[in-house]
Amino acid sequence: MHRRTAIYRCLALGLFAIALKSSPPPARAETLDDAWNIALAADERLQASQLEAESARWEYSAARSLAMPKVNNATGYNWLSTTPSFRTAIPGLGDLSMPFLQDQFAVSSTMVAMPLYTGGKIRHTVSAAASQVAAAEKEQVRTRLDVKLEVAAAYVTVLRARRAVEVAQANVTSLQTHVQAVGSMLQQGLVANSDLLAVEVALADARQKTLQARNGVDIAGAAYNRLLRRPLDASVDLEEAQVYPSHQGLDHLSAQALDMRPELSQLSAQINALRCQAESIRATNRPQLGVVGGYTYLENEHIAPEGYGSVSFAVDWMPYDGGMARSRCNALLQKANAVSRLRANAVTLIQLEVRKAWLDEQEARSRIDVTGKAIQQSEENLRVAHTRYKNGQGTNTEVLDAETLRTVSYNNYHNAVYDAVLSTFKLQRAVGSL
Repeated sequence: MHRRTAIYRCLALGLFAIALKSSPPPARAETLDDAWNIALAADERLQASQLEAESARWEYSAARSLAMPKVNNATGYNWLSTTPSFRTAIPGLGDLSMPFLQDQFAVSSTMVAMPLYTGGKIRHTVSAAASQVAAAEKEQVRTRLDVKLEVAAAYVTVLRARRAVEVAQANVTSLQTHVQAVGSMLQQGLVANSDLLAVEVALADARQKTLQARNGVDIAGAAYNRLLRRPLDASVDLEEAQVYPSHQGLDHLSAQALDMRPELSQLSAQINALRCQAESIRATNRPQLGVVGGYTYLENEHIAPEGYGSVSFAVDWMPYDGGMARSRCNALLQKANAVSRLRANAVTLIQLEVRKAWLDEQEARSRIDVTGKAIQQSEENLRVAHTRYKNGQGTNTEVLDAETLRTVSYNNYHNAVYDAVLSTFKLQRAVGSL
């Protein structure tokens, strides 16, 4: 009997273990890294920038092909109305006519052309294409940073909105408790009916603010889901964000931004591309030297052989084109100078952006300590106001004001925390390290 019971217990434990293994793992809250990975894989703007970079690479490949040999074949079959002949007069024999070409014949020519010297035209064209690749890749980096910051802002907005709902609901709960207390005191004749009316009005206002806060959660969740290319009404379960310490100074961050920001590198690449294009156009007025060789077949029974090879060196030189090349070159150089001015302006804008983001982060971090202490003080203030009111020493207005201050202090604290979190991401974006 005991052995059978032990067997049943073992079977039950085994089935329980199998059930545990087959059950799905508990759902894990989504982290910001998860959100970034999903958004970066689905965002159309980033995909477009990747395609632009790939297009620039193909343009670079095409530019390099300019220095490679070119093979060309031309084949045709010809019909002539008459047979061409060579006519000459021979003394004593009269006129002599000899055909030198058939009235129907095929011609095929395969030629290989190779540039030897282009005055720097090909070299600068390749350099310009390489700079365009660099600019497109930096644009891809910039888009990636922008997408990550947008996702981080949406992530923090969802967390902020949920905290606002918690605070609003806590306000409703506290006022409901106060309504019950005031109603009990009114029945005992200890307070006037106006006290109960005032509390009920405050409770109604708190409830409508709760509805607004919940609507804010839905809107924030929809905006977050859009960035991740999910249905707008998909459920959102996010892991709480953390405020990490900052140890870097403003001067170091500013110098780092000037080195890392993709916008500056992109503008530098565009400047170099324009200057290389200008030099490529300038080279069109220099001699262009190349070699051409190949094999030509001419179907003709009157000549032998019918096929022959050939090699020739060719020079194409247009020393003067009416000033067109010089004008186009100067136009591109002026564009390069304009972009250079834009880059100089971007440097100061980036320095200002880093400074503002750094100051905002310092301010938000300082507000956390201040608002954290205010929460404790507001809780104590509310407790004292309730006690004074119940003892007949305080007024209902004091209680409602204390409740309002408590709600404001909690909102201020949560806003300070999430402002600090978001300002850190904004600072990283300003530096270019997000």
